[in-house]
Amino acid sequence: MAVDAWPAELPQYFEKEGYSEDLGMNVVTSDPETGPPLMRRRATAVPTMVSGAIICNATQYALFRTFFATHQALRFSWVDVRGAARYYMFADKPGITMVNFETYRVQLTLLEFTTEYGGV
Repeated sequence: MAVDAWPAELPQYFEKEGYSEDLGMNVVTSDPETGPPLMRRRATAVPTMVSGAIICNATQYALFRTFFATHQALRFSWVDVRGAARYYMFADKPGITMVNFETYRVQLTLLEFTTEYGGV
């Protein structure tokens, strides 16, 4: 299945202020009766949670709404803040703030993968 790309007409990078990454833990811990806790990998890969905002004009905001409506449960390709190709899924609904009548701040929370099928 082909993966759609983040639209070229939308901002291509998150705003610097407020950007964050959560690498997550990929381990399962168990407590034996004696000795230290035991840890093992949970899976072969774990996505990174990425949060940040893009600033859109009214035209871009309308395009974003359409993209979100059609890609809520689908992976899409985009370039990360360091310029590397990645795959993303929406992890939560976007937060929208109107900056003025022609400008919108769109807060995104995404799951980031290094491959189309979720491997990291």
